[in-house]
Amino acid sequence: MHGEDVTYTVHPTIIQEYLEKSGKTLRDADDYIVSSEDITPIDRVKVQSVWQKHIDASISSTVNLPKHTTVEDVKDIYMSAYEYNLKGITIFRSGCARSAILVDTKDTNKETEKIKTKKVACKGENVETEIKAESEQLGALKLVLKVDAQNKEKLGGLIKQAEAAKMEFEKWMSLNQLLGSSDGKDFRTIAQSYVLSHLIHAANTYMQSLSDRYTLKGVPGTFIINVVDKYDGGITRAASTISGGETFLVSLALALALSDVGGSLSVDTLFIDEGFGTLSGESLQMAITTLRTLHSKSNKHVGIISHVDELKENIPVQIQVNQQGNASYSTIAILG
Repeated sequence: MHGEDVTYTVHPTIIQEYLEKSGKTLRDADDYIVSSEDITPIDRVKVQSVWQKHIDASISSTVNLPKHTTVEDVKDIYMSAYEYNLKGITIFRSGCARSAILVDTKDTNKETEKIKTKKVACKGENVETEIKAESEQLGALKLVLKVDAQNKEKLGGLIKQAEAAKMEFEKWMSLNQLLGSSDGKDFRTIAQSYVLSHLIHAANTYMQSLSDRYTLKGVPGTFIINVVDKYDGGITRAASTISGGETFLVSLALALALSDVGGSLSVDTLFIDEGFGTLSGESLQMAITTLRTLHSKSNKHVGIISHVDELKENIPVQIQVNQQGNASYSTIAILG
């Protein structure tokens, strides 16, 4: 009507009289006085459904809505009006462009142009808001991608560190499994098994001169010595299963090898106590020959304690201990 929206405040007579007599405004009025802004749109529909029963003529009422009202809110209001059998209802959302009912063509055209201008401005505002929101979202996504790339780079470095640490761990774990006992027993066992292996190798050298039938063989990682019998198809037997004579030969070979072990330890004299009684014939002669060779080649002195007559005959230098009858003393004689 005026080319622009003009707001008029009109109160019902009873409310107007109340405000004039009390000197109050609607904002500080008593609680029982409310305006359309104080009740929900659905409650507004319910109120109309009650008092329209007492009105014979047609009736329609406008529900004033805030600017942020959505399409779904408007739909709910009209569906509620239908369910409560309202005779008529309209809505007005705050901030919407509108024109007066009775206007001339020029005013209508001007108002239409204003409405179009407002709509374009509104759309422009909405587009600008949407662009701003999209830009903010794009910036947030770029930041997420940047952080993700940094995390991937850090993760790659951590993976390399983990792989290097794993390799280092496996190396030390292998050593720990082999050597890592708190009392050093595992390490001693391994070290001593290597010494035993060297001892067995040296003993086999002496065994070849004593008998070509047997070869000594150690069990890796242990102190067990087995005997390989070449005359029996190379079968391996435990040292505990060989005969007395064979045991003497093995023991003699090990004793001779032991005298050679260690560069700083020199064993020049060996004493062999018995054992020759288990040998006979060729085996005895081999043992005697080996001991003579040992003396001549390595200058080792070998002392033998024995009662075997055949052995006595082959030893040029002897210390004889002779008991004197039933007396409690003996005499010593050196021969050779």
